[in-house]
Amino acid sequence: MQCLHIQALADWKRSHVLGQCVKECCACCKDYIEGAPPTKKTWFGLDTGQHVDNFRIMLHRLFSLYSDPELSDVQLVVGKKVFLVHKLILSMCSDVFKTMLTNPQWPESYKDRIVLKEEPECIQVFQDFMKYIYTGTIHLTHESVLPVLTLADKYGITDLTEVCVDFMCNHCMMTGSSTSAVSWLQYSVMCGHKEVEKSCLQFISMNFQKIISAPDFSAMSVDFLVTFLKSSDLIIHDEHTLFLGLKKWILLQSEKTGHNEESVKQLVLQTIPYIRFPLIRLSQLLAMKQDRFIQRFKAVIDEKINHAIKFHSAKGNDRFILDSVSGESLQYEARNYTSDIWSTELMIENYHDLGEYDVRAAFFSTPISSSDADENCCFDWHVDLYPKGVLFGSCMMIGLQQNFEIESCAYKTVRLSVKAMSKIERHVHITVLTAGMKDGVEYIKKTTSKICFFDEHCLVHNIDYILPYMDLNGSDSKYMTGQNHDTFRIMIIIKPVLRR
Repeated sequence: MQCLHIQALADWKRSHVLGQCVKECCACCKDYIEGAPPTKKTWFGLDTGQHVDNFRIMLHRLFSLYSDPELSDVQLVVGKKVFLVHKLILSMCSDVFKTMLTNPQWPESYKDRIVLKEEPECIQVFQDFMKYIYTGTIHLTHESVLPVLTLADKYGITDLTEVCVDFMCNHCMMTGSSTSAVSWLQYSVMCGHKEVEKSCLQFISMNFQKIISAPDFSAMSVDFLVTFLKSSDLIIHDEHTLFLGLKKWILLQSEKTGHNEESVKQLVLQTIPYIRFPLIRLSQLLAMKQDRFIQRFKAVIDEKINHAIKFHSAKGNDRFILDSVSGESLQYEARNYTSDIWSTELMIENYHDLGEYDVRAAFFSTPISSSDADENCCFDWHVDLYPKGVLFGSCMMIGLQQNFEIESCAYKTVRLSVKAMSKIERHVHITVLTAGMKDGVEYIKKTTSKICFFDEHCLVHNIDYILPYMDLNGSDSKYMTGQNHDTFRIMIIIKPVLRR
């Protein structure tokens, strides 16, 4: 996990907040404080004199203040711990502490022992929080950053808030087998941290397959869950997987409510209508009829499954009639499904050995519709990936009076070229998913989409800049995955545009 000690120390120095170095400081922070010369001097000039910086000496002088009972003038009791602190330092770092400790209207201003009521998660990190106030250093992890941010917001320490927000924006992906993105999203919306909200919404939408397996998935509010269920841009293996994830969430809420049947039924009524049952395969629908969960809420779900079964059995024109009668066109609109039915993966190993302007190709097929009645009909595609630019060779243009030589031309772009293998008209939505890696975890980092119309006059569509060229081909690219960080991987999803 990234250590923010050095970064926070630099921020501390710039903002001139009083601080100290702690004995438990991590190695990198200790080297930063002790390894550099204690005094910095500018070049001496007769006109300008010399500027002396004794910042580190000041840190060492303040070192003894932290938890010093002789100089402490107030005690903070948090949980079972007592922190011996100083009103001056707390007041300089936090307007909330300043008001609490100096405003006569607050009873705490008359006390030398103050009991602070904090959430259990905040109690666990309160010592780190206090050390930051004194030192400007803190060690953040996926588990600790949210309670630290909660304390920073509560006591108005904006520089610590900024450090936590930056950490969350850059580390909302999975860590090991878990993620905190759901909890971070809900807190950021509540407290107005727009940057964290945007990062978490994007990550969850692009990696929903991972989210439904994460421990904090059950903490997602029904309003947020409905927001994702409404989205056609949601990336998931298939609609049946999404239903199973929703079923899991509902059963977890049932446990929280002590299996209150009426509360659970309300959750089913709020969420199940956004499952697109016509996009679940017919065989899966028939198996779902025997599911105990479906039987439990048969009055709500059974009709939707029966309607979906009719959709898969109906012929083309009859399906459009079903669509218009249902009045729920989104029920037939495919999301970004990563199953083999709707997508293909294109992977380049040993990417750094790939030559400039080299191309990698793939052939695959996608359904013409989501109905099982069309399972034997498909669109065939040929795709070319140009990850290191596109080169147009020199050529000769033949004229009536003379010929013209056209020089070669190169474009620094990451291009995907999609070619239809027949002249049949088709209106499709093409989405390219690009994998990335952070903290040793692979996830979907970026998506690029384009709506394309293919016919006999237009068989090829190019999608340029699926990534910024240097983001992929620069040093230390975050789009390199695999054990050796030398694999470039994309997934191509092609789904029909719904006729409304």
